[in-house]
Amino acid sequence: MTLILYQVGDVPIHSVAVGVDGKGIQIDRKRKWRNPIESLTDVGGSYSTLPPTRDLPDSNSIKAKMRVLATENIKLDNIYNVLNSIAGRRNVPIIAFEIENQTGPDGEDCIDDITWLQTFGVVENVDTKYEYKSEKEPWNLDYMEISLDIFLGTQWEVLNPWVWEYRSWRNRIVNPYSESVSQEGYDIYFNHPKTFADLVSDSYFFRWDAGLFDFNPTYWGLRFSEGRIGGVGSDWTSIGTHVANADPFRWSGKIQSLYGFTGLSTTGTITISTKQATGMFQGDFELQDSTLDLSVLDADLATAGYVGLQPDDIIITGFADPAPGFVIRNSAIISGALPKWDYPGTYPGETGRAYNEITIAFTGTGGQVAYLHEFGVY
Repeated sequence: MTLILYQVGDVPIHSVAVGVDGKGIQIDRKRKWRNPIESLTDVGGSYSTLPPTRDLPDSNSIKAKMRVLATENIKLDNIYNVLNSIAGRRNVPIIAFEIENQTGPDGEDCIDDITWLQTFGVVENVDTKYEYKSEKEPWNLDYMEISLDIFLGTQWEVLNPWVWEYRSWRNRIVNPYSESVSQEGYDIYFNHPKTFADLVSDSYFFRWDAGLFDFNPTYWGLRFSEGRIGGVGSDWTSIGTHVANADPFRWSGKIQSLYGFTGLSTTGTITISTKQATGMFQGDFELQDSTLDLSVLDADLATAGYVGLQPDDIIITGFADPAPGFVIRNSAIISGALPKWDYPGTYPGETGRAYNEITIAFTGTGGQVAYLHEFGVY
């Protein structure tokens, strides 16, 4: 995968690092995994207690070297200062786009539409080198060489057009607390550049405040509709089996899954059964069951001072924060009473790479389910 670094924090690196003397941006990517074994003490040998579906990601980083020019709207000092202002912070957004060279009908290389990807990381080093001349006034600083060391999150995912707006740096939002940049509707999403011709100089992505928008099943049903790639989702639907298939030729990372449940009784059981591929061939799979006793949740809500489980409550679980899930009531998360799921994986309903079958079952209760499975790239 050819990954083109576009933005670090709110800095449109792609606009200023245009290349000088024929040199563009040099990217050095490092991706490592740990061998999932434990050594046996005193007797020699080793063993692994991990299921075959689970890997242990280790270092994931990028070294970027670039020669930076000032633009109409961004000065050299602006770039250096703002990069230093975000260095060392956790969860700085890193945005890139993916391109793949294809052979056209005339035999020449061509590039398909670009795919926008996003992860989070920490800028660990900002190194700079520059030259200046004093032959005549004013002194001339032609360009600045900048090197970045960025520690990245586990994997890249498709940039969400419902919360990320592509806008000009000249119109950048200085006050991130403004209520004018809060997501307000499911039919409101932003158009992202689809080709190189759509890129606008000195433009960057600004993230709107989503609140609990990310956990709304209405949005889940729209997220990957209309041909959008990067996952599969559904609004409220009946229980049963569905498939999440992330082709590893395109999506090298693990699927990250969310589930929602509503219309439930105060007793009964929810079961999420996943069938994960562990290899490449027929029969190489693992089964996992995650269960929730609704009577326990109902009692925990009452103990915490709330009315017990209500039919219009929404239970969220999966790759959720706080883990392993929570209850939404009247558009707010209930604190002090988290659902107590029994699950064998890293989260309830855990899915893995490639092909997954997910079966939702209710015992002693009615209700509906919604889900969102987002694919990733290592």
